[in-house]
Amino acid sequence: MLGLDLLGVCIIAIVSVFSLLSILSLIIKLTIIIFPEKVQTESDQAFYASIYSTYATNFPNMKITKIEEVL
Repeated sequence: MLGLDLLGVCIIAIVSVFSLLSILSLIIKLTIIIFPEKVQTESDQAFYASIYSTYATNFPNMKITKIEEVL
């Protein structure tokens, strides 16, 4: 047989896809290291107002005392 058999083609395809994905993941990691996320120090008043209005609509007798992000 002159050409590659089906198993050879599948192995080459899998190796090439995993190689490409690993190169792309390294590029993404380098991009994250070079350009880190900017930390937002000031509070976003529109964000807090939307949370407050949503909770006030759903729970009218409750009062919001503290808003924090849970990771």
